[in-house]
Amino acid sequence: GLNINGSWKLNTRNKFDYRYGNKITVNALAYYKLKLSDKISITPNTGALYERSAKDEKTSSVDVWETGGYSVMGTAGFELSFGRFGAGANVQTPLGQHLGEGKVRARDRGMAYLSFSF
Repeated sequence: GLNINGSWKLNTRNKFDYRYGNKITVNALAYYKLKLSDKISITPNTGALYERSAKDEKTSSVDVWETGGYSVMGTAGFELSFGRFGAGANVQTPLGQHLGEGKVRARDRGMAYLSFSF
């Protein structure tokens, strides 16, 4: 299967008149579900994740120079399902990036999760 997700986060100013840059995220994962029994399956997946953030603003007219940018991450992981319960994990590694005017470097990261279907 193929799973494609996208999100757009719009930020507002805080009480100090600072606004974090808006952010867009798009990811695509290809997966294959392997049934181990009637109630147990494992689903390996692989794909890519793209994130882009606008620059933060100190005030309505002053950008924060070393913020914003983009990253492209490769990802691989799995999900293990037990009936209505699931658990999964993935690792993400940078494939391309330009963050904070080149002063910030993304590194490998991971995610683990539990889920319940109702």
